[in-house]
Amino acid sequence: MCNDVTVDSDNDADVVNVDEAAKFHDECDKHIENDSPSHLSASDERNVAASTLIAEQQEDESLDICRSLANRGKAGYFFDNGILYRHKHILGQEYEQLCLPKTRRVQAMRLAHAV
Repeated sequence: MCNDVTVDSDNDADVVNVDEAAKFHDECDKHIENDSPSHLSASDERNVAASTLIAEQQEDESLDICRSLANRGKAGYFFDNGILYRHKHILGQEYEQLCLPKTRRVQAMRLAHAV
């Protein structure tokens, strides 16, 4: 699966080896192409994707504290349909931030910077 990127955390800032991130992205693309059954409806695909994200969030040890806070209704963390988020106020604006498991962070960064 796509879990082979080494991420070192230092004061909440993730540092990723660029070569490993590129390999990770290529491997994830292969898995996405191979794991996307054409017989599923768009709604079914969203449900499968959501259940996969929920499972990845639950398995990710880096989100242990976030899940614990969400279970206690603390620090703005919460679950919506089983998916872990954080509610945040920044400069008067309200945001709901999706808590990404480590296995998805490089992919999200590549997507955000490709736009």
